[in-house]
Amino acid sequence: MWQREDPTEMRRFSANDVLDGHINFRAYPHRYLFVYGDARGKENRFVMPRLLAAVEALESQAWELVNVLGNNGNFFAVMRRPDTPPTP
Repeated sequence: MWQREDPTEMRRFSANDVLDGHINFRAYPHRYLFVYGDARGKENRFVMPRLLAAVEALESQAWELVNVLGNNGNFFAVMRRPDTPPTP
């Protein structure tokens, strides 16, 4: 079952959220989400590698990378779960 305390946060996750494995993205109820590189307390050079590791972790769960965006040292990856064919 999918749970997250604040419904306004349901489409945004830090790379740490993804890599820590505490969230079951297979039960995520939406088709799109975005992951952001969390630079709090870290040097910017560590943000992109961690973000890309999170992208790869989601790809291993059948999510697809749509785009990577960057602005002023902040990086975001837009991910999409592919449509599943209807069951007969």
